Parts: sequence; structure tokens; C-alpha cells
Amino acid sequence: MIRTSAWQRYHTTCLPVNDPHRPMGRFSIPSIGPTRPNPSVEQPERTGETSGPLAAQIRRKRAPTGKTMRYTDAYFSDPSSNSSPNGGSGVLPITLGRYQKWLEEQNKSPFTVRGYVRDIEQFRRWSGSSNGSFPVDAISEGKVRIYRAYLLKERNAKPRTFNRKLAALRSFVEWLQESGAIDQDPIREINMIREERGAPRCITNKEKKALEKATNSMVGKASNNHDLLLAIRDRALLYTLANTGVRLAEVCALDMSDVQISAVKGSLRIRNLSLSKRVVPLNEQARKALKGWVDVRPETQSQAVFIAVRSGGSRLSRRAVQCRISKIGRAANVNITAHVLRHTVARRLLDAGEELETVARLLGHRDLNSTRQYISDIENDLEKAVNLL
Repeated sequence: MIRTSAWQRYHTTCLPVNDPHRPMGRFSIPSIGPTRPNPSVEQPERTGETSGPLAAQIRRKRAPTGKTMRYTDAYFSDPSSNSSPNGGSGVLPITLGRYQKWLEEQNKSPFTVRGYVRDIEQFRRWSGSSNGSFPVDAISEGKVRIYRAYLLKERNAKPRTFNRKLAALRSFVEWLQESGAIDQDPIREINMIREERGAPRCITNKEKKALEKATNSMVGKASNNHDLLLAIRDRALLYTLANTGVRLAEVCALDMSDVQISAVKGSLRIRNLSLSKRVVPLNEQARKALKGWVDVRPETQSQAVFIAVRSGGSRLSRRAVQCRISKIGRAANVNITAHVLRHTVARRLLDAGEELETVARLLGHRDLNSTRQYISDIENDLEKAVNLL
């Protein structure tokens, strides 16, 4: 057995269905690849042309950072099939690419689009559909209930995981209805699982000061120009996240044109998560840290604010930013993530008496219920305080 290469994982071959060396399914991404071809067996020539009844070749390409992976002409079934779309044994001549395009037309964020498409593909693989086909009866109330039991009992998934997958399935069914593939919603009777959600984790003022002290110490202890640039950049990252509440993906997507800094005020133009944009003001601490980085930032072709000091000055990925934030946390002995900093900003604003709508607008919440979770956290703290009397 050999591990599959990137080409094998992302460019499914067009070998005949009965060929023993054909990869597992048109959408599957196995961790272990097919066996090595037997030199004594004549192998079919790979011409790159489609052939056979299930000849819709999948062409999947890695998307640039910040963009959604696109499925192109990835058929669930043979588009020339004569079976009825609503028949019990039929298949749906539809593509993931068309579903993805529909999601984008609904003004879904790139991360929602990518997550929904991935969840639908995982359900297709679990349902046992092969060769890219998707039987009509694969999405039924009974099968989704079995899928829920499989996730919760065998995979030990949390209720939130199933609720997210159910939301993806509902979206998929809605698209099928609009496309005329099905007439009724087969999973309308399946409800979300009630979640016991705990309060979002935040850091204390003492921990925030420890993080600031750690970053300032890194700047002061830098022994060469490279380490100094890293320390100044990481301090700007921390102060931006801890004083604005922007998402990890949003801070990675910042371009130089999105930063406006003057002597007395500053702001960030946040974009890339959806078609809407918002402006987030900068306080004095974030303003000074960002200006300190912008003044020494190496000149590169990249327009990103936060770039790698090496590697040609490319835009920092979300993973890279999280690693740098975690490193600062270890230096300060604080368990920290970028999202914990976001929670902390929201909680402090509400503690200071800001209106719920104002905090929601600052954080970019479309639903006020996402912001109300911090209010329930405050109410729990008040209850504990009264019990101490």
C-alpha cells in the first residue's frame, strides 16, 4: 500500500469502474491509496478524456488562500440516465458545483459554503453511494436518523456537530426542491438536538496583562533583526485581536489598504467573510502596535498586512497566526486562542454597558442570538455574586 499523492487525492482518474486500480469513489479522499499496479497486467492508457457511462471527470483545484474550493462538473450520477428523478431507484443527475454555486448566490460566507459542501459529501460517502451516484432515497427521514445515531454513538460526535450537518442537509434538500429534483422535504420531521452550551471562555484582566508583558518581553529580547520583526509583528497581531474582536480569518485577510491610522484615531475595514463589509475602530493600544508593525514591515509584492518575515513575504495563514498566538500564550502561561480573544472583547463591551446591537455590529454577528450568549454569561455571574451574600 502507498499513500496517495496530491494529484491522486484531488484529481480522480477516469479509469473504468471495474478497474482494480481505480480510486475509491469519485469524491472520496482516502488516507491510504490503491495498491501498486502489477507490472504484469496491462494498464489502460490515461488520456485525460472522459469515457463510459459515468464519465463526468472531477476537476478539483486548490483554491488560493481565503477562497472556497470549487467543485466543477462533479456529477452525483450519470447525467444521461433515463431514470425518473423522483423514482425510488433513480439517481439525481446533479453536481456539487451547481449546489455550491447556489449557496454562493444565497450570500453564504465562503466558510459556510465549504462546510456545507463537505458535510454533504461526507453523508454521500456514509450512505454507501459509489461511483459518484447519489440515489434519490439516500436522503430520507429513516436514513438521516440512522446517520444521527452513527455520529453520536459510534463517532462520539457532539450535538453541535450533528446540528451543523443537519443544517447542511436541509440546505441541500431546499436546493433540490428549487431545482425540481424532488417535490417534498423528506427530513422535515427531524429536529435539531438541544445543546447544553456553556459560557464562552474569556481571559481575565490579569491574563491579558500577562500576554502584553510577554509580547513586550519578546521585542526587548530580540537578538537580531529577524527576531525583532517577528516580535513586532506578533505583538501587533495580539493587540489587534485583543482590542477589536475580529475573527481569525478576518485578520488574515487584512490588506494594507484596509488599515487607516492617524495620530488620534484609526480603523480597520473588515471584509472577505461575506459580501457585506464593516469598519472596526482601533483604540490607542491597537493603533500603536499596528503602526509599529506597518513602519517596519518588509516591502513585498503581497498587499497583506500580516506577512511571513521569510518565505518571500507571503500572507500569513490562519494556522500560522494561531501558532504565533499560542506561542505568546505559552510564554505568558495563558491558554489562549484567537477566538477566546474575540469572546473576551464581546464580554468586556457588554460589561461596560454597551448595547447588544452595538456589540453585534462590531463583531459582525448577523443574528443577535449569537451575541446574547454573552448576556447569559453575565447573568450567571450575577447569580453567583448574589449567592455569596
